Amino acid sequence: MNQLLEGFKDYLRIQSVSVHTLYSYLHSVGEYITWYEKKFGLQFKTLHKENISEYIKVLKLNRNQKGKLISPRTVNAKLSGLRTFNQYLKKEGLIEHIIIGRNSFQKVQNSIASPVKFEKEDVEKFFQVILECREPKNERECMRDYALAKLMALTGCRISEALMLSFEDINLEFREITIRYGKGNKTRVVYMNNELSRILKRYLKDYRCKFRLSEMSPYIFLSNRSMDMKRAAVNRIFKKYSYLANLQMVLSPHDLRHYFCSQAIKSGLSIHEVANICGHSSINTTSIYTNVSRKELYHKMDSL
Repeated sequence: MNQLLEGFKDYLRIQSVSVHTLYSYLHSVGEYITWYEKKFGLQFKTLHKENISEYIKVLKLNRNQKGKLISPRTVNAKLSGLRTFNQYLKKEGLIEHIIIGRNSFQKVQNSIASPVKFEKEDVEKFFQVILECREPKNERECMRDYALAKLMALTGCRISEALMLSFEDINLEFREITIRYGKGNKTRVVYMNNELSRILKRYLKDYRCKFRLSEMSPYIFLSNRSMDMKRAAVNRIFKKYSYLANLQMVLSPHDLRHYFCSQAIKSGLSIHEVANICGHSSINTTSIYTNVSRKELYHKMDSL
């Protein structure tokens, strides 16, 4: 089985998918194989349409950490990994047909509310808490976290893209950031404003060098134990700062991407400009940020 997954991993690399997509697909396939072998007590060999239909029913009943049923989008994300695995098995001659078609995916109604969960005041409070956590013993970590959070909030880049940034991707003189590992493995150039330029200059000059592996690591953001930062570590850090800021819910790295899109449109950037900056493949994705917020929508509904 490990050999089959390793072959699938090589297949994904040939397809030039992003690192995040690669591990997401492997995780989805791993979950399916675990379910299959636990249910039937048999070693997994290939996909069967009947099993996939049953597994989709199981996915619809899965619950997240908060005890809520997972969303149709989450179900579809897991099926995307299995569909690509289906294509790999067909290529290897281990299955004759593509059995996970588009009709296997769940229909999702587009939200009429903006996905932005946090007001500007909440985000600014989040940043201030990071600054006020600075002490001599953890100053380098706080300034790294501050620079990382500001980068996402002022450029809209994904957390996976931010963590892959190296020195050759940052041009402080021209205030340009090259995103080389975007979704679909696409490259794009993002321009930083004066505030972000100052923050990154200070972090790179005064704080990054204080990390033990700074001279060995090519990455902008690193830890004292490894040459890069992991998504799980960033999620834990954001959870800590959200708690210290007394936010009603955890502000995630992806929330800062939503925040950027909303603020950029409010500041006068066009939908096409924001789509290019964020690397959206369709302006339909960007257009949702022109919708009213959930808070405004609730207020309008309450006034009926």
